[in-house]
Amino acid sequence: MRIKYIDRCKAVGIFLIIFYHTIFLHNFADSTYIVNFISLIMLPIFFILSGILKNIHPIILTKKFIRKRVIQLFIPYIIFSLISIFIKVLFFHNGKTVFEIIKNGFYLTFSFRGIDVLWFIPVLFFSEILFLMLFEYNKNFIIVSIPFIIIPLYIVANSHRFSNFLVTESMIPLASYVALIFLLLGYYSHWIISLIEKNTGFQIVIISMYIYGVGLFKSKIDLHYFLFGNNFLMYIFLGFIGSLELIVIFKRTNKMNFKYLDWIGENSLYYMCLHLGLGITTIATGFILSDDTTYVLALGIIYTIIQCIVLVYPTIVFNYIIKRCTQFKIS
Repeated sequence: MRIKYIDRCKAVGIFLIIFYHTIFLHNFADSTYIVNFISLIMLPIFFILSGILKNIHPIILTKKFIRKRVIQLFIPYIIFSLISIFIKVLFFHNGKTVFEIIKNGFYLTFSFRGIDVLWFIPVLFFSEILFLMLFEYNKNFIIVSIPFIIIPLYIVANSHRFSNFLVTESMIPLASYVALIFLLLGYYSHWIISLIEKNTGFQIVIISMYIYGVGLFKSKIDLHYFLFGNNFLMYIFLGFIGSLELIVIFKRTNKMNFKYLDWIGENSLYYMCLHLGLGITTIATGFILSDDTTYVLALGIIYTIIQCIVLVYPTIVFNYIIKRCTQFKIS
């Protein structure tokens, strides 16, 4: 049985990701603040929700689980990678030859760096395996391990020379460790979520901290490129509390009927892969020919809603194809 508030949080996360990619290239006033406001939640929430699910439905690391997860994630990963290469060959050359596009596409795919947003799939897989390995080693040790993961990442994130080298060579392992932190925080977040639910004052404090904290970043942050505005610990903290606030909001709507939102959340992986893979967001971005903040944000929201509607049909098609290939329901 699906958990409604988790699906709804995924749907909002997907909406934020599409919106982010729609407005990201436009340097309007306050663009750094707005982009960071979105990006602090849009990816961490998926890893935190994964951690929450592992608390609700404990999983044991077995060969059967690994095989199932490889099929669930990497068959879609390969299919969507091939589609992305095909679309780029047809419509988005950017001055490259067909051979260069195909060569680069295959390199990104099989090095697990991923084309566009597809890097998210290997990161999700590796972070889950790391989490279960820690859990298997010592359940009580997991919470103690968080500082030992954060400290090396903090050093890397705050050393430009070291960070640039490692990101070039080891982007996926680094992002997987960051995702692992959010998984661990999500796993132990149930008591904080209960506290926020019961205390409106605490909720107001968290919202205020988030709004103020986003302004402390002086440059755009991006987990994909391991960019945290020299404030890695703040990224973890704000990503965590911002995601929890969103979770609490949707836990309160659990009895309400949001079928379309539930459906998007259930099919979030397809939306994640297809909005850039099919070139839909790239086209939408090209229609926003302004640097005016209000105009860019208004059009960004409208185009994001349109993209969410347009993506219903390819999602249904690919859902059917991939389910036939994997015999598992992807979510």
